[in-house]
Amino acid sequence: MTQEDEQLLNRFQALIKREWQVDAIYLYGSRAQNTARPDSDWDLAILFHNFINNRIERVLRPQEVEAYLEEQTKAYDKISIIDLELVPAPLQFNVIRGQRLYDRNVPHVRRTENAIYSRIELDYER
Repeated sequence: MTQEDEQLLNRFQALIKREWQVDAIYLYGSRAQNTARPDSDWDLAILFHNFINNRIERVLRPQEVEAYLEEQTKAYDKISIIDLELVPAPLQFNVIRGQRLYDRNVPHVRRTENAIYSRIELDYER
């Protein structure tokens, strides 16, 4: 990863932590695996601190984060944000095998990651 990429990634993290309560931020995909091309997007997963009861607001939250980051960094169409708790187990597993960029060091992070590992193990036992 270039120094410019690292600076942009640090900026993403700072902006996310400033505007939202998050327990963890992950980088996954080609950039986490050091196989990115210059046109590769930034795949970020967020473990939010608070659960939103309103389903529509909950589903739209990652899009809101994505739009905010694009606006602040001018990295249009280069960022993909997901809520770790809202995606299917195989994608969750891919995320936690990537890079955990930020960890607020709260039980929620460990519980979520352990639950993902458990779901994957159960799926492979069938």
